[in-house]
Amino acid sequence: MRAAPLAILILLAVLVTAPKAQAELGVIDYVPAATLLVPYFEVDVSDAACADPTAGATTLFAVTNTVTDSTIARVTLWTDWNVPFLVFDIFLTGFDVQTINLRDIFCLGRLPQTGLGSGNSPVGSGSSGFPTFAEQCNQTNTPGAAPFYEPLPAFFIDDLKAAFTGQALPLSGRCAGSGQRGRDIAVGYITIDTTQDCPVFGDTPDFPGYFSDIATEDNILLGDFFLADPSNNFSQGFPAIHLEAGFQGPNTFYGQYTIPNAGAPIDRREPLPSTFAARFARAAGFNQTRHLIWRETGMPGTLVECGDRPAFFPLGTILFAVGVFDEQENFLQPSVLTLPNAVNALTVNNIGGGDVVPKLDVADLPFGWIIYDLRTDALYDDPAQGYVISTFQALGLFSVGLHGAILDDQLLQ
Repeated sequence: MRAAPLAILILLAVLVTAPKAQAELGVIDYVPAATLLVPYFEVDVSDAACADPTAGATTLFAVTNTVTDSTIARVTLWTDWNVPFLVFDIFLTGFDVQTINLRDIFCLGRLPQTGLGSGNSPVGSGSSGFPTFAEQCNQTNTPGAAPFYEPLPAFFIDDLKAAFTGQALPLSGRCAGSGQRGRDIAVGYITIDTTQDCPVFGDTPDFPGYFSDIATEDNILLGDFFLADPSNNFSQGFPAIHLEAGFQGPNTFYGQYTIPNAGAPIDRREPLPSTFAARFARAAGFNQTRHLIWRETGMPGTLVECGDRPAFFPLGTILFAVGVFDEQENFLQPSVLTLPNAVNALTVNNIGGGDVVPKLDVADLPFGWIIYDLRTDALYDDPAQGYVISTFQALGLFSVGLHGAILDDQLLQ
């Protein structure tokens, strides 16, 4: 009976003394990082889906702290027009894991309730007991300030749904996103940063003092996310994109914000590449391939008058560098290709829809792969960043997800 405590002590000794994973700055690898990117999320916010947790699509993401000391992760939800619309904090004890279902936020206004007073962040045997940054955070047992939140008020839930579905915000009458998936599907992306306190509720990465006063360079977070649609037998899981701090270079992940605000890219997060290869399958039982594509816009997003478009819209591509190959290595120049938003849910061979809906026609090819050059030549002298993930459905019963293959390191030159 005494072996179990000894085993725990040995495991802790290994965790504490083991060398950190060897990572190379400027290379996108799955190691602890200071920033996590979830490049695409979707949530069914219809009344039917909000009333029934087994109906409609949702996205879950998890954040893990890989060290013994507690820390705080700041989560920002961005629309597909690059507007940072919601921000909140997650308190993580040592080796803690917190999982968030975005349906809870969009449908119920339920933000995470973490922290030592919440009951959801116990200090286990693998965690140091001292709550780092506790003096700046709400560590009581009464919901209120970050990271132990009260539910969002109903009027803000309405604004939240409208912002991520391209509808007019009830409070301002303006628009924050494209509505590319219709008025019932909220679409956007997520960033998660290590921080040194629980700052003002609305401080997002485009805030001028964010990287000098709020964010840290602690490469300690791991993350993953899941796209789930239980009513259609559809689910995939992916590692989040892990962006280490400490990168020395003219281009950084958050450079589009830190350059205008501070004169130099002070975030020091390693950047993403710009050219990817992604598979598609449209036969032998495969009935749908989607490519979920994140793109750098080159400027912060802002609310616009509904019917107008952001200044960056539509994001262009260098068309001659984008092509489709079949499995006999035959090259096809796509006849229709648009990827106009900061995030794009592209159904391969979708040739209809409006100007905000991503489109790509691969003719009648049943299988193959696509090269995406996501550089926005109209906005940048240097290549802009991007990321591609793929989802496949088969027979209405099976699904799988893959990260796109990275073909370049142009941002590192």
